[in-house]
Amino acid sequence: MNFIKLSGQVAPGFELMAEVLANQIQKNGGGSALSIYYKGEPVVDIWGGVRNRHGDKWEARTTSVSYSTTKGVLSTLLHLILEEERLDYDLKVASIWPEFRAQGKKDICIRDLLTHEAGLFNIRGLIDEAGRMLDWGYMCDRLAGAVPELVGKHAYHGLTYGWLVGEVIRRLSGKLPGDLLNSDFMAPLALTGAFIGVPKYRLPHVAELMTSHPPDQAREEKAKRRFHAKKWVKKGARRAGNSFVSLVSNVDRIKDTLLPHGMKYFKFDHPEVLQAQIPAANGVFDARSLAKLYSVLAMKGELADKRYLSESRVLTLSAQRNSGLDAVIPAPMGWRLGYHRVLNGKKSVPSGIAHYGYGGSGAWADLETGISLGFIVNSGRGTPFGDFRIWEINHALFKIIFSKDFSR
Repeated sequence: MNFIKLSGQVAPGFELMAEVLANQIQKNGGGSALSIYYKGEPVVDIWGGVRNRHGDKWEARTTSVSYSTTKGVLSTLLHLILEEERLDYDLKVASIWPEFRAQGKKDICIRDLLTHEAGLFNIRGLIDEAGRMLDWGYMCDRLAGAVPELVGKHAYHGLTYGWLVGEVIRRLSGKLPGDLLNSDFMAPLALTGAFIGVPKYRLPHVAELMTSHPPDQAREEKAKRRFHAKKWVKKGARRAGNSFVSLVSNVDRIKDTLLPHGMKYFKFDHPEVLQAQIPAANGVFDARSLAKLYSVLAMKGELADKRYLSESRVLTLSAQRNSGLDAVIPAPMGWRLGYHRVLNGKKSVPSGIAHYGYGGSGAWADLETGISLGFIVNSGRGTPFGDFRIWEINHALFKIIFSKDFSR
C-alpha cells in the first residue's frame, strides 16, 4: 500500500490532524487540504493527494470548488460591508434594491435573508434551466419579481441565497461579491486563494472534481449512504411529529431548492462556470484562506492587531436565530446570521458558527476557544452540508484542544 505523504506545516501538539487527513485521503482518494488557526495564529496548514484524474499532486496553491461553504464567505463579506457603512440587519432590502419590493416583499430585511426566512428558496420554479445561473442580472431580476413562499419559516435558500445576499452587497458597495473579495477592501487579510469567479490566470490551479471513493468501494458505500439516508429522514419525521409520508414530500422541496432543470449537465469545474459568480455555490478556495477569514470571527473581529468587525457585531451575527427542523433540509440547522451551527455529531459547540458544503468542504469558527478551521476537497460527494470527514477532523481537533495536557 502506498501511504499518503502530506506537505505543509503542523505546530507541535497538532500532529494528530495530519494523521487524520492522510488516512482520509488514503481511504477516499482525490486530494484535500486542511488549515487551522488557534487564537489568531496558524497551527496547521497541510495538503496531500492528487488534484486531478491524471494524478498530478495537490500543491500549496491548489484551490477547489467548495459549494455551499461559499455562503459563509459571502455572509462574512456582507458583515464587513455593514460594519463599514454602520448599518443594521433590520435594514429593508427594498430600501437599497427598489425592484425587490414587488410581490409583497417590501418588509423583507437583511436579517431575513441571512436566516433563510425570506421565502425565496424555489429556484426550480424561478428559472427554466440551470445555465441561467451564469447571468447575474437575469437571476436578480427573477428574484426581485418572485413571490415568497413559507414566509416567516426558515427554509434553506440553497442557491438563491447567493444572488439575494450578493445583490445587497453590490448595491451597498458597488462591487459584485467576487470583485469585492479580491479588492483593496480585503487586501489587509492577504488571502492566498479565495475566489467567487476565478480569474483566468488561476484556472490551472483549480482541482478537478472527482468521485470520493475508489471503484472497489463504490457499491458498498452507496448502500451505506442509502441506509443512513432512510434512517435520517425517518428520524426527522419523528422529531417533526409528522408522518413519514408527509416528510418524504419534502424531497420535492429539496429539488425545488437545489436542482433547477438541467442541473445534472451543469459542471461546477467547467471553466465558464468557474469564472462566473454563483456566490451560494461556486466559491473556489484554499483551506488557509477559509481558516484565516474565519479567524477574524473566532477572535471576535480582530486579527493581527487590526479590527475588522466590532465585538458586538460578531456576538450579534453568531447568536442562534431559529430552531427546529428547517423547512427544506429536515434537520435542525440552528441558523445564525449567515451561518449554521457547527454540525459535529458528538460534541456541541454552542459558540461556534459554520458553513459546510456539498462534497465535504467546510469552515467554522468558535468564539470561545479561538479556533477556526478551513477544509477543502475535490472528491465531492455527501450531503448538502459536508460529510463525515469534517466531523472526524473536528473530533480530532477537539481531542487536542480539550486534552488536559494541552496548554497554550
